[in-house]
Amino acid sequence: MEKSAAPLDRIFGIEWTPERLQAAAASYEVVQSHTSFNSTVVRLASRTDRVDMPSLRALVTRTMGRVEGTYWMVAALAVAHLALSCPELLTEEQSSLLLTPLAAGENAGPSDRAFAYAA
Repeated sequence: MEKSAAPLDRIFGIEWTPERLQAAAASYEVVQSHTSFNSTVVRLASRTDRVDMPSLRALVTRTMGRVEGTYWMVAALAVAHLALSCPELLTEEQSSLLLTPLAAGENAGPSDRAFAYAA
């Protein structure tokens, strides 16, 4: 299997902040306790070659300014990368479960309301 030819826009196309990465990692911690998490990741285990781990690590390290404490941030983005790369192997529920940390990170940015008050 080949890695994705181009980085996935949903992961690599947004501006990550430390707060967004921390939200993704915190959500990933919760998702891991879901009863179907283990069976879902086992289902994708043979497809890990599709994940661009060097780019994920570089993104997180660049954003956080360090390597220490970034393991769960990279893990959260890696399972999202798998879910986006192999949707044919997942049910809607499984896909949603693995994309939950990514969504938490995406939604952790400033809200429109904050911008309205700043104006």
